[in-house]
Amino acid sequence: MTSNPRLPHRWLDPLGWLLLLAAVLCSALLNLALTLPLLLLGGALLCWGAGGLRRRLRLLADALAMGGVTLGLLGTGFIAVNLQRDGWFQGFARPRAQAPAPAPASRAPTLSAPVAPAPLVVDEPGRHVADYGTDRAAGAWVSGADQPLGYAYQPNLGPLRSRLVGEQTGRPIYDVEYTIDSRGNRVSTHQPTGPAPLALFVGCSFTFGEGLNNADTLASAFARQTGWRTVNAGMHGYGSHQAYTLLASPALLTQRVGNRLDLVIYRMIGDHAARASGRYAWDRDGPCYQRRADGSLEAQGPFSRCRRRWGWLSATNNVLETLSQSREPFTAT
Repeated sequence: MTSNPRLPHRWLDPLGWLLLLAAVLCSALLNLALTLPLLLLGGALLCWGAGGLRRRLRLLADALAMGGVTLGLLGTGFIAVNLQRDGWFQGFARPRAQAPAPAPASRAPTLSAPVAPAPLVVDEPGRHVADYGTDRAAGAWVSGADQPLGYAYQPNLGPLRSRLVGEQTGRPIYDVEYTIDSRGNRVSTHQPTGPAPLALFVGCSFTFGEGLNNADTLASAFARQTGWRTVNAGMHGYGSHQAYTLLASPALLTQRVGNRLDLVIYRMIGDHAARASGRYAWDRDGPCYQRRADGSLEAQGPFSRCRRRWGWLSATNNVLETLSQSREPFTAT
């Protein structure tokens, strides 16, 4: 009776599938992208390359094995970078002992060199630790294909505290409160009591006033300087497509503003064009438009049902967006 040398390899194929499942769960539950998931995926490819496939397609098995080794090395390298960025290796980088400086030859007084101040971190990624941006803000806004703008704050909300601190140093960046009125707009202060012209502010977080209290937004500053009434319909992540939808829909405009409108102020940034193309994961239900032959725009419903939503460019941007939201310091923004 002869033994089958390939028999011990039968367990490698199901092990590969288990490692693939572990990689998916690790990415979904731990919000990781290029560290442990890559290491597990590399192990899965190695298992398949050394398993039953090797008896039938040796070239393909070799390719899977090489790919598994490559992914494993990449995952290990990214883990090392991740740990280094988190400061795990600081204890190993101890400076060498230096010889004491020789004493001055004379007793004449000397001026000591000024000590340079510690560098100020001005470009550090932040993380939310209060209501906004955390699980405690669940239900603060509504989203879905039935929402004309894709997503919006709930009316009569607030104050919703937003506190941002540095990811690495924990230093406070801002600590403010957001208040939403009965129409779903950001509350603007310094509103006149009598009849006055009305200005509508549309745009993204710059218009909304992210990181600012209600009294410090553009709409509040405009009301304070001019004596006009203002409506702040800005929202985090909005683009030109949301601004256009709000202005092109009489019913929605009446709901958010009322029956009088004298001036529209649109605070634009360059990224609004990309947002209007449906390239961002947070705006899957935002309004989608197609340009007709005559140059006019035709509403196509939300991006999730729009034929422009899917494509290589959109898929690439979704991957980059996923990486930017991961817990890995080298991909997060």
